[in-house]
Amino acid sequence: ENINATDELKKGLMQKLLTEGIGHSEFKDSELGTIPESWEIKSIEDIAEVKGGKRLPKGSSLSEEKTPYPYIRVTNMFMGGIDLSEIQYVPVDIQPQIKNYTISKNDLFISVAGTLGIVGEVPKELDNANLTENADKLTNIKIDRKYLLYIFMSNLIQNEISKHTTSNAQPKLALTKIKTFKIPVAPLKEQKQIVEILSTVDNKLE
Repeated sequence: ENINATDELKKGLMQKLLTEGIGHSEFKDSELGTIPESWEIKSIEDIAEVKGGKRLPKGSSLSEEKTPYPYIRVTNMFMGGIDLSEIQYVPVDIQPQIKNYTISKNDLFISVAGTLGIVGEVPKELDNANLTENADKLTNIKIDRKYLLYIFMSNLIQNEISKHTTSNAQPKLALTKIKTFKIPVAPLKEQKQIVEILSTVDNKLE
């Protein structure tokens, strides 16, 4: 019950902080609704690069046996991060073929096939791991990474993603679509304040 109540609190706080900010008295209309006067609306492609992952070449498969090349699948992802307990590895002889499709601890991931819209950070243990073709990475992020993560976890983006989850057998979210998502961007100092408040709630949840 405590966890559920805290979770609800977080959802409400996210909604409020990511649309109203902290202590603003002047607001303006935007394509995303009313936002504080000092905020801007930007497309994802204005603040980050979106790049895809890569499947293993035909005929090869992942290994339970540890190699220096962990491979992140959608089944390892949860909202906010990655579960390290069932990570599989790329065989050493296959790695050269997919070596350009890695994700770093400074990036965010988003699942784009099967289950859409799981977003999170990469733990340092998986820095430069290979990324599945069923996920994209947000890289070269020009705003506070955690702020962007909370935006992606909020209804602002999740509702957009829901529109794409059609009744297809295999829903997919196009990379080109993610680039066009619009988000409210607070000044950097305020981004960090918002992150601090939401992180406190996350720690409480933990």
